[in-house]
Amino acid sequence: MTPWALRPGIDPPRVIAAIPDTEGKIREAYRMLAIPGGGTDHYVAFTDLRKLIGDQVPRSDVDSTLKRMNSAPDVDLVPQSYKRGNAATRIPAALKLGGGEVDQIHIADPTLVRPSQFGAVAMA
Repeated sequence: MTPWALRPGIDPPRVIAAIPDTEGKIREAYRMLAIPGGGTDHYVAFTDLRKLIGDQVPRSDVDSTLKRMNSAPDVDLVPQSYKRGNAATRIPAALKLGGGEVDQIHIADPTLVRPSQFGAVAMA
């Protein structure tokens, strides 16, 4: 399955730009990139998240918001084995947290399969 944000007719940067706060942008980008119908373990690489948010928010703001979000009960920031992904793209997107680096986000989001509140359509 392809994340619905990448389907023709969807303009993810426009959808993300309409959201006023950084956490909202991160959560909507996550919804766009997570694959509905694949169970509850939707992990999204920071590389993809950062590409979707683009330069709408400075990286330092995204990083500080991700660190704050990590204490929320519905958010997990986790490391990915660089052997399983493209280290050249994953390492620069990683975030230093605690004693290591994390480069994926998981949000326990029961609304993942519903249409976005910002007008985009969910996958069928």
